Amino acid sequence: MTPKERIYAILTGESYDRPAVTPILMAWAAHFIRRSYRDYYLDGDVLVKAQLEVARAFNLDQVSAISDPWREASAYGMEFTYPPDGVGQPIGVLIKTRSDIAKIAPFDINIAERTKQRIESVRKMAAQVGQTHSVLGWVEGPLAEYSDLRGVENAMLDLIDEPQVFTEAGETIIQNQIAFALAQIDAGADMVGIGDSAASLISPPMYAELILPLEQKLIAVIHEAGAAAKLHVCGNISNII
Repeated sequence: MTPKERIYAILTGESYDRPAVTPILMAWAAHFIRRSYRDYYLDGDVLVKAQLEVARAFNLDQVSAISDPWREASAYGMEFTYPPDGVGQPIGVLIKTRSDIAKIAPFDINIAERTKQRIESVRKMAAQVGQTHSVLGWVEGPLAEYSDLRGVENAMLDLIDEPQVFTEAGETIIQNQIAFALAQIDAGADMVGIGDSAASLISPPMYAELILPLEQKLIAVIHEAGAAAKLHVCGNISNII
């Protein structure tokens, strides 16, 4: 049984030989090949090498394009400093006031440097191990991306005070995320991860009304494209499950 067969046997309720092992490895994978975390998320070839070597060394069932939360934010125009072994630090947020919502606009994921790089990393991993292993693409979820662009505290206040601001931005965000997910599927990803960890901070009614419909729209398109979706929400999510 190949690693990919193992994962999909589990997902479809068929028999399998052992549980699939699909850890999220980023900085650890970089250090495994003696490179910095910054190298990992800014150099697509380092990411590919780290993922492939870790998968081979530990008999993992999936390689992954997850790297850091800032790829889409960079495409929107945010700027960052990148420490050697930490996640990038934003130089201010993109959406400072209500009028800045217009800055959330469609962008070309094949031209923006950091989104294009992830697509190419997926393509290279799929070319090498896509026949035997699952290749996981990655996009930010709607609330996570809005929080990246607005700042988490301001994003939470918007959901309470001006939910229509989020709704307006969310529709554009999700269309960009759909395009990004589809490009990674076209490049060879058989599964796309959606990181929406900020969703663990809000109430069930707020999640059901504002966030879940956008996540469902993204997941539906991923499924229609023939891939699987993996929704990843850090934190205690028992209240929104």
